[in-house]
Amino acid sequence: PVEPRWDIPASKIPPASVGRLRERPDAVDKVTGRARYTDDLSFEGMLHARVKRAMVPSALVKSIDVSRARELPGVVAVLTAEDIPGRRTHGIVFPDWPVLVGVGERVRTVGDAVAVVAAEDREIATAALELIEVGLEELPIVGDAIAAAEPGAPQLHEGGNLLKHITVRKGDTRKGFEEAEVVVEHTFNTPSYDHAFIEPECSVARTTEDGRIEVYVGSQIPYDDRTQIALSLGVPETQVRVIGQLVGGGFGGKEDIAGQIHAALLARARALAPGAGTHRTGAGEDSGAEAAVEGPAGGLRLPGRLRVPPGAPGVVVFAHGSGSSRSSPRNRSSSSAPRLPASRCPAPPPSPPTGRC
Repeated sequence: PVEPRWDIPASKIPPASVGRLRERPDAVDKVTGRARYTDDLSFEGMLHARVKRAMVPSALVKSIDVSRARELPGVVAVLTAEDIPGRRTHGIVFPDWPVLVGVGERVRTVGDAVAVVAAEDREIATAALELIEVGLEELPIVGDAIAAAEPGAPQLHEGGNLLKHITVRKGDTRKGFEEAEVVVEHTFNTPSYDHAFIEPECSVARTTEDGRIEVYVGSQIPYDDRTQIALSLGVPETQVRVIGQLVGGGFGGKEDIAGQIHAALLARARALAPGAGTHRTGAGEDSGAEAAVEGPAGGLRLPGRLRVPPGAPGVVVFAHGSGSSRSSPRNRSSSSAPRLPASRCPAPPPSPPTGRC
């Protein structure tokens, strides 16, 4: 047999990147503060927006009165669910998160929005929020996934509290447990924590002279953002352009709608207002109506529970928020719904078992 020659190099050209330390392209700008995020953008005549949130975890909206807010000098637009021309919910997997909760609809988390305001400055927009009167009938709270699966638990969605039931089977797990020298039983609970973005969440929207909507946002899914914005505006996707901005942190927390739809709705409302007109923000830049919306603190991951092993061989996971908290109301706040059916978890053994673990 022919022996291979080990003295031949893999390449005559030294690798330019693999195996070498390289500086991240955005590292210096981020640590020095030179990085420009969506919140740093500014357009001539840009409005500032605030969101009126329910601030209760579970309730039925009985009434919304925005008349006083609309009369406040400096307020340009106040919108509720009745002003949404297209789809009133959003969500990537399950579109069941309301853009704005309307009268007769249910609040499922303290962060649910009931109205949005656009004004000449932030202070006026903040003052307008205090003038919005929301009548709420508070409902029982579903505190965790276990409670959501109990018989008689309040049903948070039309299809019930169960989001999805996934069964995974591989091999003869019962035999494996029977033949194991040691079986460790325990219930693991994970805490709530939030992504530590280094920039505030913000969306800026404007209309162009040809009537299209442009949205500036630091997003991990700009194409899905465009789809969801277009559905809520009731326009083709070709009428919406999402311009991605620098992201100061993602980790899955920027894979959902924050303020994108709210900003687009307000920009559209301003453009349609009597005497709105258009103006220029710079050479070659078409601009009509702009609205900047600061988003909620997003990306929150809620507590989860892992039981190993359950009463029957296998693993049962109760995940209140296995991904970004904004994927669906079902994995947000105290009104979370379970990922899997509930089963009672045995108490952990009084002392660690001996043997191999």
